[in-house]
Amino acid sequence: MRVAVRLGQAALVVLLLAAAFGVWRATRAVPSSAVPAASLPADLVLGPDGIGRLRLGMSEQAALDTGESSVKPGWQKQHDSKCFSETTAGKVNVMFSSHHGLAVLSGPERTRTPEGIRAGATVADVAVAYPTIMHPDLGTAAEQVELIGNVNVPVPGNPAAIYVFFFRLGSADPATARLQVILLSLLDQDQECTRAD
Repeated sequence: MRVAVRLGQAALVVLLLAAAFGVWRATRAVPSSAVPAASLPADLVLGPDGIGRLRLGMSEQAALDTGESSVKPGWQKQHDSKCFSETTAGKVNVMFSSHHGLAVLSGPERTRTPEGIRAGATVADVAVAYPTIMHPDLGTAAEQVELIGNVNVPVPGNPAAIYVFFFRLGSADPATARLQVILLSLLDQDQECTRAD
């Protein structure tokens, strides 16, 4: 039974890693002119429940009303996927789940967490800022980064969310790995925006 639980947890981590990679690629390659970049502050804080005026769980209409997203209600009719992603002009990536609203957020390189973690941080930096990790039975933060390239932690102040700290795909020495992308994700979203489709 314990092996089955560990395999299930490992599968969830791999799915989140796939989502992280998709978001990382999207933030680097998909420009958008729908939302002016000037509407976002220079120092973006991701968490505990959103970024800018965008909040996890909000509807497409509520996000549209903030002026920081251009995803319109009804996108499900035009797309086969249960998740729709947009990268704004300010390089904020938003992922809407068809059943849970705004499910995943990430920001550009200048984005930081309230605890001060940003791109370029080491695994040790993340472990100090977030000593509690998800799935500790899979190893320490360094062991998880070495195994799957990311580490997931509960978000302080928001029990409904997790941070996914994405270092890189493939294995490398955790002592030299540097943080590439931070995802803020709804914990319970039926894997609609974390499934590798």
